[in-house]
Amino acid sequence: MSAGTIPLNDGTQVVVRPVRTGDAFPLLDMHHRLSPNSVRFRYLFRSYTPTLADMQRVCQVREEEGTAFVAATSFPEEIIVGLAHYVIDDKHLPVTAEFAMLVEDRFQGQGLGRRLFQRLSQQAIAQGIHALNAYVHLDNQRMMHLIRRSGFAHEEKIAYGTREVQILLDPVRQHSLRPVHSFSAR
Repeated sequence: MSAGTIPLNDGTQVVVRPVRTGDAFPLLDMHHRLSPNSVRFRYLFRSYTPTLADMQRVCQVREEEGTAFVAATSFPEEIIVGLAHYVIDDKHLPVTAEFAMLVEDRFQGQGLGRRLFQRLSQQAIAQGIHALNAYVHLDNQRMMHLIRRSGFAHEEKIAYGTREVQILLDPVRQHSLRPVHSFSAR
């Protein structure tokens, strides 16, 4: 997994790269810059700020457990402005993973979420994952727009006030891969 520089819609250059163990504090800093609405969309109905231990777990994910990418500006110094990651659920076959994404408010609507999702889905396919699962806040239209325009078939249902979405990465499969139990990782 290598890093790559991408231009956003406004011309800003952002580096998308695999997460590093030293990214925990910069990820916490990004969370502190988020609007309450962005926090609510990412963490659903609770007001929540992750702890350093939470971010360290994301930064230390082993390949057999999942993957994580960050997006960072590089001028005048590196500042993390986006995160996309998934956790593999290998208890069921075919293999699925639960994913989550977060883009700092001032970078939303610039194509960064789409680019992070492309990178994440490419890695998932390379890792043999057949579907990505997510919980999406009912009001999070940007995330649903991204999913609907991703080019992948998807299924969605509303349960307990949350939209549960499964994105089918395997084009051969025409039916749901969703396990009977609910998603496990957050």
